[in-house]
Amino acid sequence: MAKGFFWIVKFFMVLVFGIIIVGCAKLDTSINGTWGNEEEEREITFNNGSFEECIDGDYFKGTYTTAEGIIYKKITHIKGQENEEWININDLEKHYAKGWESYSLESDKEYYFKQRDETIELLRSVGATDDEIRRIEDDYKWVEDMEKVDVSAEIAKELEDSLNYIKRFESPMPYSVSGIILNTICYDFGRPIELTRIK
Repeated sequence: MAKGFFWIVKFFMVLVFGIIIVGCAKLDTSINGTWGNEEEEREITFNNGSFEECIDGDYFKGTYTTAEGIIYKKITHIKGQENEEWININDLEKHYAKGWESYSLESDKEYYFKQRDETIELLRSVGATDDEIRRIEDDYKWVEDMEKVDVSAEIAKELEDSLNYIKRFESPMPYSVSGIILNTICYDFGRPIELTRIK
């Protein structure tokens, strides 16, 4: 009986705690909609706790809450200009590893030597001097000394850079709404920025 009573008490404690959490996580529905600033190349859509954002060609989406004039965002997916599909940030390491699967030191050297030869051919076509050609050849001598890339280290670095980049855009956003204007701050410099309601 005592054991049954314990589980009943525990159930009600969890229920009350859940109600408190839900009550505290109220959303400001006045920001629902799409807001943008063409000059800053920024656009963000808020929709009852979910958001999607474009900043200079980089795309983010995730969840958000609001409290006391501040938007708190949690990014869950990203997409760049070269990506057609959303990438879950938990899968970023796999994504970068896949990108390195086809890496070859020899193909890297081949690429740079081809670039050198095309540059020299172009310079010769416009009457470049022998000294100018030699300078280009010297500029590419480092290719011969290329060492094998530590792929694991490169993947770790790309992952760290991406997560640090994402973290910047998760910074709390102080905001206020005035008619069709959403006043907030610019992530890059912390300066004020106005976003106009698009829809």
